[in-house]
Amino acid sequence: YVGREFKFLSERWDLFAPGSTLSCSRAIDFIALQLSLSTFQWDAISAYLQITEDEEIYSDPPPEYLEELEAAGKSTDIMWRLLKQLNGRRRAGQLWVDFMCDCLEELGLERCEAHPQFYHSPSQMIYVEVHMDDGHGAGPPENIAKFISDLEKLVYIMSVGAIPHGTPSSHLREQRVHSQEKVVTTEHVQKADNELDEVGRGWCN
Repeated sequence: YVGREFKFLSERWDLFAPGSTLSCSRAIDFIALQLSLSTFQWDAISAYLQITEDEEIYSDPPPEYLEELEAAGKSTDIMWRLLKQLNGRRRAGQLWVDFMCDCLEELGLERCEAHPQFYHSPSQMIYVEVHMDDGHGAGPPENIAKFISDLEKLVYIMSVGAIPHGTPSSHLREQRVHSQEKVVTTEHVQKADNELDEVGRGWCN
């Protein structure tokens, strides 16, 4: 279910959520290459549903739930109070970023003041860039394994751990392949196809 929240104020200052660009993501690639580190990625599962709803919000239950109540002879004159953020809530993005910040700082990472999507731990040699529910980082393979294991205790994520050199990976619609000497990045094929469709393939040879 997606909740649509209408704009009730012309200006709001409580919705800021830092994100990453391709240039930001390449900073992790540069660090990994310069320090001879492995890279890793993770993707949060149902990110917003992991965040506690901090406002008092009620919604109608889905029709099938009301049908079950009616079949059981129970009252259908009820409302549900939301306990987690729904997709579509205007503050969900900011609350998710704050939640991830708390989790990463609990694991000993420091947040960059100039670029708040970056985190690092000098003692662990772990460097992380967070783009909403996607994470991209670098570190020694053994440290990556421990970091991912610890993060999984705080956040529901999917991750394959350290990415071996020569294995293609994708982040922010850009494919990359790391080796000891270089990082090769290419635009995601699907993104390129979409852009060609927008301008018209007849213009391209």
